[in-house]
Amino acid sequence: MKNKFHKALENEVDASNDFISINKAIQQARDINIVDLIDMSGKTMGEVAEILALLKNCNQLEIIEFEGYEA
Repeated sequence: MKNKFHKALENEVDASNDFISINKAIQQARDINIVDLIDMSGKTMGEVAEILALLKNCNQLEIIEFEGYEA
C-alpha cells in the first residue's frame, strides 16, 4: 500500500479539477505548522509532497517572470 509521499512522487493525486486541487492544497498547507517543516516527520513530508504534486499538475497556475524573479 502506497503512502501520500509515494503517491505524490508518482503523480497519483486526484488533480481532475484545478480549482478543487488548489483549494485542497491551500487547506492542507494551513494544517501544517511552520515548525513542522524544520524537522519533518514522515507524515509531514507526505503532506508537503502531496501539496506540491497538486499544484504542479494545475493548468490554471502560470509562471510569471518579473525582473529576474520567478513566481
